Amino acid sequence: MIFLIRHKNSTTHKVHDVKMSASAITIGSDLDQHVHISDADISGRHAVIRINRGKVSITALGGRKILVNGQQTRVKSLQVGDEI
Repeated sequence: MIFLIRHKNSTTHKVHDVKMSASAITIGSDLDQHVHISDADISGRHAVIRINRGKVSITALGGRKILVNGQQTRVKSLQVGDEI
């Protein structure tokens, strides 16, 4: 399974092409994250994407929120075409 994660702020626009090779991938500003995003608005361990029984979900970590399709959320099931 492959995900495209878009990161936009006032100065940058990056697309991270992530191949899901484990049951979970982490997103954050810490260097040891599967998807490393260097941005002051992104915490060290910001979110995790998990696959469980063929369903994909994203969960915000540490009390943060994430944007999925422009809507703030803490937990969201993901579908093809969703923008994180």
